[in-house]
Amino acid sequence: MIDALDETFDREEASSIVNVLIRNLKTIPGGCLSIAVSSRPEVDILTAFNGYVPLKIECEEKSNKEDLGKFIEARLKGYGMDEKCQKEAARILQEKAAGMFLYAKYVFEQLDAKAEEAQLALGDIKGLPDGGLDGYYEATFRRIFGGKEQAHFRSKFEGHPLKRALQVLVAVQRDLTLWELSKIVEAKDMKDVVETLRPLGGLLKTPPRANRPNELVQLNHKSVRDWLVDETEEKRNTNTDEWHDFHLDIKGAHTAVATFLWTKWLPPYLNMLPLEGKLGDTAANTKLYEGNGLKTGAQTLLAYAVRYCGAHAAASDDSRVVEGYFTSLPVYELFLRVCPNAIGDLIAQLGDATRRSGEDPLAGKLEHWMRWAQPVLLPSLKQDPRCVYPYALQMPQGMDPHNKAEQTKRAWVRRIPESIRVTRTDAFRALSQQLLVLKGHSEWVTSVGFSRDGKRVVSGSDDNTVRVWDAGTGTQLHELKGHNDWVYSVGFSQNGKRIVSGSEDRTVR
Repeated sequence: MIDALDETFDREEASSIVNVLIRNLKTIPGGCLSIAVSSRPEVDILTAFNGYVPLKIECEEKSNKEDLGKFIEARLKGYGMDEKCQKEAARILQEKAAGMFLYAKYVFEQLDAKAEEAQLALGDIKGLPDGGLDGYYEATFRRIFGGKEQAHFRSKFEGHPLKRALQVLVAVQRDLTLWELSKIVEAKDMKDVVETLRPLGGLLKTPPRANRPNELVQLNHKSVRDWLVDETEEKRNTNTDEWHDFHLDIKGAHTAVATFLWTKWLPPYLNMLPLEGKLGDTAANTKLYEGNGLKTGAQTLLAYAVRYCGAHAAASDDSRVVEGYFTSLPVYELFLRVCPNAIGDLIAQLGDATRRSGEDPLAGKLEHWMRWAQPVLLPSLKQDPRCVYPYALQMPQGMDPHNKAEQTKRAWVRRIPESIRVTRTDAFRALSQQLLVLKGHSEWVTSVGFSRDGKRVVSGSDDNTVRVWDAGTGTQLHELKGHNDWVYSVGFSQNGKRIVSGSEDRTVR
């Protein structure tokens, strides 16, 4: 039996237990694997084990309650209560726990600390919060912030540094060290963070002192995050007054993290670009790190910012961060230098941002960007990240629906750093190796494009023809005639089976 799969599931970590099981499902004999879920159904787990019907274990099931009762009775024996009080305490505690072992665990941790000061009394048990884990969590927060009025709790929590820290912890894609968390919440020092988190006690795993910067800060259990963000279906469409006093909006949490990474942490490194040297050049990365005085901890936060800022931006509600990050050319070079094997994540994040933008005008701009970046820009960047800058000269028509294409191109060209600003004729000769020369047109070539699989090139020319080339060999595959004037625009369809062209003859073919 493997318990708590949800606590160890990491989609990106090949060695995580769930991923190991999935890879070996075919070798596991039939009937030897079953998936059990509690009253907190884990969508990620069930999706991963698609096809397995889970065994549901409800908190109110007789066997579960009996097991919980035995656990509570055994633990209460160590507190010096007489038999009668002990039985009554066990009955009350089991009722308050609502079938949840974790509730009982938290309670006994709390009682263990108190029992050192005085003998446990029945009144201590009666005073515990009702409502299972949700009740326990809410009581913990109410104790921290004091007061009795609902408005009092909300107002104090809203401006408290604990809220900022919790926003980060519920949104991050991996566990953070104490040092990393202190930077993201912009605390004065790590001691402030430790003191801010201390009142949460057993709900968090935190370093006991601020002199342990590399120790992880973690929510003690996934249910804490679930309670804080509460994304259950029945709550999504209700009035916000239905949320508990300490509810965190998950979009707001992602916005807070994305805004810090994009506006505070990444700019010094983006401003250092471009770097001399191709991908994997140790000297270039050394300059990137040492130029900002980065120690090991800071390097890990830079790697986190580069890899996940896009994910936070895509899940946020700040369109300025979304647009600024995904349409910033230096981001692509930085991503390839810091996380060269994860560039596919950036494109996936761009796709997420496009879909989540819905009917927003930004969605159209992001979609144009993705259609250009994936088949055209990224293959060249993998050869030499500096190619990102002269590619600004070749941004396709319609990249920005709200501005003329030429104005957009000029804006990007102005952002090409002086150190590699070159003329149109020698841009690629200066920055990357020339692979092929495709000859066949008799007049100026006005438009080119790659097929989505990168295997073919289409070109349009003032000689009134459209030509298709083999991208690997440079061989001309087709010459398409029909236009009787200059061809200004060409492109492949999404599936690569058709070509569209626009001409000065006022026709599209």
